[in-house]
Amino acid sequence: MASKEEPYLPSLELCLSGNSKLITWSLAYQWLCDLPPSGDDSSLVAFLSCESSVRLLVYAIHGLPKRSTQSKSDFETRTAAINVTPASNGHYNIEEIKEDALWLSREVDLNEIEALRIATVEWQNRPRDMLREGLSETEQASLHDVLGALSAAGPLSRCLDASVGHGPSRSFLSAERRKARLLNIYLEETRSLLGSCEKLVCISLSEEALPIASEVGSKETSDADRQIRDLGKSVFEKLTKVGTEDGFESHVTSCIEAMQSRLDSVAHGNGWHKPEDKEVEIERNWVTTNIQELILLSDFILVNLRTSRRIAKSSIILLWFRMVSKYDFFGTFQPQSEEQASLIGLLQVSASITSIAILDPATSITYLLESEVTLQVEQDTDENVFYFFDRNNIGEIQEIFLNLAGACIPLASPAVFAWGIVLYTIRELGLSAKDTREGQQVQKALDQGVTNEQQQLSRRLSSSSLGSFQQSFYEDVVEQARAFSFGEDPVVFLTQSATDGCHVFDVIVNIATTVASSTSSLLAFWKDMALLDLIKVSFDPMGYAPEILTAVLAVLQPHDQATNPSLTTPALEAKVAAAFLSDDFLMSNILDISMARFPYEALPFLRLCRALASAGRATDTDEHPIVERLLSMKAFTQVVPPGFSGYRTIREEENANLVTLEQPLEYSVSSKSTIRSSGTETTKPQDFYHFPQGTIGRVISDSRPTVITWYHNYSGLEFLGRWLELYHNGQEAEFIFQAEPAELIVSTIIQLLTTLVNSAKQEDPSRILEEASNGLSRNSDIILVIFEIFEQHIQGLRIKRAPDGAVGTAGACVEFMSAIVNILPGRTWPLLARSGFLNLDGAGSLLLAIASTEATVGSFSFLETSVNLYGKLLDNVIAHSIHQGHQRKVREYKRLPPTTDPGAPAHVRTRVLLAFTQAITEIYDSLSSWQFRSITNQAHIRTNITRGFRDLLQYAFGIDDSDNLSAKLTSITSLAAPYVLDFFRPDSPSDTNLGTLIRVLANGLLEQDPLHQEVVFQAQVEQTENSIWLCHDLIRGARLKHNVTFLERQLCQVFPVLVRLYGMHARYQIPCLRVMSELVTVGSVSESDSSSLLGFLGMESSRNLLEMLSTLDRPRSDSGLYVTIWEFLTSLLSVRQQWFAIYLLTGSSPKEKLQFGKHDENRQSAVVRGKAFLTVALDNLSHIENVEGQRATAMLSFVCRAQENWSWATSSLQSHPDFFAGIMSYVGKLNVKQGSSLHECYQYKIAALVAELSIVYLHYARSNRDFSIMKKMLPAFKWYTTYAVGNTTYNNSLHTNLRKNLKARYPNCDTLNLKKTAFSPPKYGPNFFYEIHIAAKMLSSDSSWIGSTRNPGFSNEFRLANLNLSFVDAQLSLLASFKALCMEHSAFFVQDREVQRLMAQIVRNSLTANSQPCPAEKIFDSLFENRIELAVGLLQGLVDVKARGSEFTTLLVSAWETTRFRNSSYDSAISNNDLGYYRSCLTALLLCIQLHTEKYEKSQSTNTGRTSHTSTRSMILEILSNIVAQGVGQVCSALCDQAQPQQSGTIESDSGSTSEVGIRDFSLLLSILQSSLRVPWLSQMVAQVSSVFISSNIIDSVLRLYSWSHRLLPPNADPIYSSYALSFLVALSPLPPVAEELGIEGVLNRIGTSRINISLQAIPGGVGPFEPPRRPNQYPHQQRLYIVWSEGILPLCLNLLHSVGRPMASEIAVFLNQFPNQLSRASTAFIYNAASKDPTAGAVSLSLAAEATALALISHVLSSYRVAGASAGVDSFEIPILTHYDEPENKKALKADLEELVGRRAFLRSRIVATSERELVWAKTKMKDKDQDRSDGDAENVLEAKIVAELKSAVVCLRGGDGGEEES
Repeated sequence: MASKEEPYLPSLELCLSGNSKLITWSLAYQWLCDLPPSGDDSSLVAFLSCESSVRLLVYAIHGLPKRSTQSKSDFETRTAAINVTPASNGHYNIEEIKEDALWLSREVDLNEIEALRIATVEWQNRPRDMLREGLSETEQASLHDVLGALSAAGPLSRCLDASVGHGPSRSFLSAERRKARLLNIYLEETRSLLGSCEKLVCISLSEEALPIASEVGSKETSDADRQIRDLGKSVFEKLTKVGTEDGFESHVTSCIEAMQSRLDSVAHGNGWHKPEDKEVEIERNWVTTNIQELILLSDFILVNLRTSRRIAKSSIILLWFRMVSKYDFFGTFQPQSEEQASLIGLLQVSASITSIAILDPATSITYLLESEVTLQVEQDTDENVFYFFDRNNIGEIQEIFLNLAGACIPLASPAVFAWGIVLYTIRELGLSAKDTREGQQVQKALDQGVTNEQQQLSRRLSSSSLGSFQQSFYEDVVEQARAFSFGEDPVVFLTQSATDGCHVFDVIVNIATTVASSTSSLLAFWKDMALLDLIKVSFDPMGYAPEILTAVLAVLQPHDQATNPSLTTPALEAKVAAAFLSDDFLMSNILDISMARFPYEALPFLRLCRALASAGRATDTDEHPIVERLLSMKAFTQVVPPGFSGYRTIREEENANLVTLEQPLEYSVSSKSTIRSSGTETTKPQDFYHFPQGTIGRVISDSRPTVITWYHNYSGLEFLGRWLELYHNGQEAEFIFQAEPAELIVSTIIQLLTTLVNSAKQEDPSRILEEASNGLSRNSDIILVIFEIFEQHIQGLRIKRAPDGAVGTAGACVEFMSAIVNILPGRTWPLLARSGFLNLDGAGSLLLAIASTEATVGSFSFLETSVNLYGKLLDNVIAHSIHQGHQRKVREYKRLPPTTDPGAPAHVRTRVLLAFTQAITEIYDSLSSWQFRSITNQAHIRTNITRGFRDLLQYAFGIDDSDNLSAKLTSITSLAAPYVLDFFRPDSPSDTNLGTLIRVLANGLLEQDPLHQEVVFQAQVEQTENSIWLCHDLIRGARLKHNVTFLERQLCQVFPVLVRLYGMHARYQIPCLRVMSELVTVGSVSESDSSSLLGFLGMESSRNLLEMLSTLDRPRSDSGLYVTIWEFLTSLLSVRQQWFAIYLLTGSSPKEKLQFGKHDENRQSAVVRGKAFLTVALDNLSHIENVEGQRATAMLSFVCRAQENWSWATSSLQSHPDFFAGIMSYVGKLNVKQGSSLHECYQYKIAALVAELSIVYLHYARSNRDFSIMKKMLPAFKWYTTYAVGNTTYNNSLHTNLRKNLKARYPNCDTLNLKKTAFSPPKYGPNFFYEIHIAAKMLSSDSSWIGSTRNPGFSNEFRLANLNLSFVDAQLSLLASFKALCMEHSAFFVQDREVQRLMAQIVRNSLTANSQPCPAEKIFDSLFENRIELAVGLLQGLVDVKARGSEFTTLLVSAWETTRFRNSSYDSAISNNDLGYYRSCLTALLLCIQLHTEKYEKSQSTNTGRTSHTSTRSMILEILSNIVAQGVGQVCSALCDQAQPQQSGTIESDSGSTSEVGIRDFSLLLSILQSSLRVPWLSQMVAQVSSVFISSNIIDSVLRLYSWSHRLLPPNADPIYSSYALSFLVALSPLPPVAEELGIEGVLNRIGTSRINISLQAIPGGVGPFEPPRRPNQYPHQQRLYIVWSEGILPLCLNLLHSVGRPMASEIAVFLNQFPNQLSRASTAFIYNAASKDPTAGAVSLSLAAEATALALISHVLSSYRVAGASAGVDSFEIPILTHYDEPENKKALKADLEELVGRRAFLRSRIVATSERELVWAKTKMKDKDQDRSDGDAENVLEAKIVAELKSAVVCLRGGDGGEEES
């Protein structure tokens, strides 16, 4: 039981805590108006279907239930302390809510539970209601600039008033104001309950009641729609007690009694206690509610009557007519407001139609004429007899109607007329019975024959004979009625009062017009049918009459439908027209008679045909009845031409006025003065129409001129076409009846042709147009004729010489263009291009001028049709944008060209669309200043214009990433779309083009009542919704080309309106959030100081907005809204929205926490209701397995942004007990093989967001020393290892075949032409990558798009492709997030041995995936890069911790395969423009090699180990040969090639270019070389390695690089390549064979002659590690020269000495002596002079210490050779000493300086200077214990230890090796 009640009134604690929101009856009614519902509206279906709701719906006519003992007990139980916990943060007061509920219950005698529900609703709606109270001063200031006076005056003044005071308004929360709101909600709920009941019943009955099925309505209905229909049927059955005899009468009686009860209460007042300041408003609202309920009850009676079609009993008749007559059909009601005046009018109309339905004259007369009534009349009691047979009450009934007739009340006249017709029928039956009885008295003998009069009577009476009792019964009824007629004939009096006194048919016209403009769907259909039934029965007494025809046309007229009518029912006029077409009586007595009188009376027939042509056909194969009649007309009625007498009478005995032609009859034409078209040659026909001799006719008027109906077969369509041509040529046919204006006839003909074309299917449109063109002049057709008529009229309007009605005719022509633009675009575009309508020649469009003339009368039919044409042209542009040759062709007739050819070049159509768009934008800007008779008409025009603009922007910017709009498939929009964008994007704050749009948004705040202004309500909702979406599209479009414009800044000022619109209607919520999100995003990148949203809203409105958002998608379970809310909240976490961010993350602002104490009564306004948004997200995500994927991703994105922008938010995540462990466990257990493809997409996306979230979370956890974090992450990390870096599930065959098939079908179209752009944010699903909606508009007419069951078309393929790409994108997102996580925390991950193995597996998976083919799609551009960067990052961590084991060393195989998979060499990478990726591969390869360089790597003695070493050795050789040896030469060649263009430019010191080689490449190759040579077991392969380098040209390349290093860079650039070249030589020279080759090549001689060496030699005093204070331009790049010396020349010489030995000793000594300045400086480098002004004097750096060691060692070796002399195989005299350096004094001084530094650590420490970032790190790194043991223990940091080691080595060498210390 509880579960059934929960949707209606959930637990009070759930409602007050924010976890549930009550569904109100007003919301339910709005939702029912928007059917069919979406699948997300299950909560509303559950609400309506629950037991409490159904019970209320069944008793809705009695209102909400009254108080009772049981309800009081239930109230106490629900509000008991055990069921409702007081709010911990004080955001609600349960005692206050209980008090309000009990007060309301007592005040209006309402069930306590219902009162509690209303009090809870009032509490839940307070944020919305506070916003509706008015504007804060901040908001008023924001709106004033964009709305001006509109924000303070006019119709918006009520909802845009400035609120008094600041902060929470005490008056709003006062008891008096709360009571006023409670009463208003109560009234709204009561009327909405009744309205929901009626709406449900109408929805459920619509399928059975409507006579035809609509094409639109044939769409498959949703489950919710079916449930609603079933619920409506169930409620209706309970209401009317289906199956019982008194169900019908009891329900109708109950409704009438309920109406009487409300009327009595209105007369006596409500008696409520109302707040003084709200007394008038509440009283007016109460009266308004009663009037609305009276309308609903009256309509409910109509529903019951039209459903059952039972004849009422006299009790119902008397009950109803006593009530309505008492109030003169409610004509005595005095309205208190404009709204009440409108409602009273609707009540009068409803009562008038219900009166007709109660009498039901059609059913009553049918019963009287056809039924066997004998037994019933004899057996029925007076209580059960039908009202017209109730002899006891017939007198009172007659008296009521006589009084109404005497009072001559217009809206009572239909009922009076209906009763008069019923009484007329009874009288006629009585007279017939009397005649029969008298005849029987004369003829005593039985006579079976009957007279002609009796035959006529027998046709009218269903019984073969009538007894004497029946005859006297009819007469008794008439006599009873006559007794109250004061001697007059009652029938005559009643009918004449209705027809002559009240003009009943004019009243019917007015009623039909009111119905058309105020009601929609089934109810309007039944009202129209009631009127049509009354018209139908009036034929017998009145016959065919003009006023009857006018009434019929009013009933059949097109209704004011909402712009988005319910998809469950067809257009209303089509329903009524179908009912007319299916009624043989109406067809024969109205349509056929009017057709027979054509063209003498042309307008009635033409209008009837137009009205009936909108009805659908029974089947697709049947001919439409109207087309069938028009193609084969059999009568032609017209006046006889003057002077013609060539006919005679025939068959005079029949007395039928028949005549026949004795000679042919020809109707000729005559010219008259009119405006002619100058562009078309016309041939004047001699005779317009010809009747051959012998044609039979019938004279229908003998008066002059004679009117004859000629029975002649002809085509009506051909006749109408010729008529239009005559009019166009300025000729007048003699037959035209002058009483009917020619303009009106012509416009009606064109409208008829338009309707026929619109309602035709498949090949019928061309057939109709061809038939209408058959009788025209040569080289002309109906399209050309109508276009030229149009041109005549618009030019006449321009020069003010157009005939009356010209605007209407021009509008009909435009409507015709709209009809043919899709079937014959080849005719429409060229004619528009040369028409003055748009004036492409620059004279200005006539559209605005003509629309301005319409503004004088307030009717805008021409404008509306022109706007519709604009929309049709846009549809045609998109429909023919791919290829015309493959569109479906309709039949081509001799006069009509192919239908699919656009008919005009693309540039012409582009100009036409631009001109039309310019005119429409000007009109849109003028709409606000024009007065409209119909609000609905204004809303429709605005909506259609707005939709057109949105479509235009979507077509132009929504597909194809090309910046060139004219190169897209939708190139026709390339001028119009930017124009719209520029029009609405102001160039300065003073521009007002956006003002109209903003005013439309503001007008959306004016509430309309959906109950009895449904059409107006729907139209305005559509207008506002589309306007909000247009704002969104304008922002998106503007951001494609601009950053921030005045458009966004002006819209930011409309934030107060957008916030209030969000709470107005469910359909506004998503677009409002989208616009606000865009504006907040713009504000986050804006440089404006006013980018904070708080500055536009103020604190109180901002809080109310967040309070509304806190309910998320409740009570409607709408995933789209839910996700959009979280996306908006995510955007509010920007650093510029600090107030909002704090509120979202903590639930209150800091200021309010301090301002209000814990027990402050206003504290409930200072904190968010329920939980903070961050807490809500964390709680839901803690159980993420129960959350829908789309919702989970939205909340995870919110949490990620919170961490990213507000680091302190991470503490909330860390303190939540279940969040992090929950999401990690969820990711670890993900099984991506289960579920649908879309479900898997969101699983991967969730995993990606979890990885992204973990980046910041790990930092926080590590800083808080949370050692359990890795254990929590391990399950997820294992899942990431398996799924994050593997190959994507890209369906290559699907996409390849799609691209190939599309290209084959449409050669000028590629799949990327249909790709979505940034204009439309992507969303996973069937419309993710390719824009399916636009593609469907382009291709839907082609069978290959839809396909078949066996062969699905392109539509299905594109959807599958989008789903596949959604999955791929999710996988790529996962890879990117996981890569970021690993790159950020790899140093942390490698601390765990198990994680190290997982990292190695990730690296292997990444490298393996990169060694496999990948589709060449743009979406994969970053895939390989992300994977290789991930591998590099993890490898770096593994290298840093010196990871050991085969799982790490074997990674080299994968790295090598990956490196050579895409590019086998540097040349390949350069030619493929893939240099950046190749570098990353080389980096991975380098790191994998470094895993082999550790000395502690154990040699493997097993066979497997030997095999592994063997394969690794060969791999290293390949790397050195293919990568290093060849790569250096290739990079050098490429560098030389690109050097010339760089001579005039600049180059970065560390080239990061992905298209040019540079420093990074040499660095990589050098590192690979150095690392490879450090592999321990490579010493066994010195010969093979040396052979690789000797056989290559690497030595020559490096020497050339060194020689050209000064030319490879722009002038004065750092010659960095020189040091790299020497580094290569230094790396190669330890290999003895290579060193010998270097010696043979004369490496020192080649180096010595380079410009770099010359520069080094030329610097006085030499260069050191510190830049001396010299002029910078005199000796540039001294630091680089010192690096060349210390890190290049000296190590090279040392290596050559070591590898080659004595043969190179002399050469090296001579070579070094070329640098005397350097040698001299080196000998004195460590001298310390405290008095020196040079800040670097005496400074010691690591490079300086290394230089000292190298020189000392070289000097020592050379000295040893000199000493050894011949014993070493050298000539001592050939080895000179090193100038300055080897001089004994200098050497001794140097040794002393070094010994002093080594011995005095504090002194040394004070002189140490770090010269690079790496040295700075070493200087800050303390020595570890194990390193201390290996050193002397005195070094404080790594840098000091390294310097000391170098200095000690230098001292040993300087001492000559005897007695010195061992080298450290």
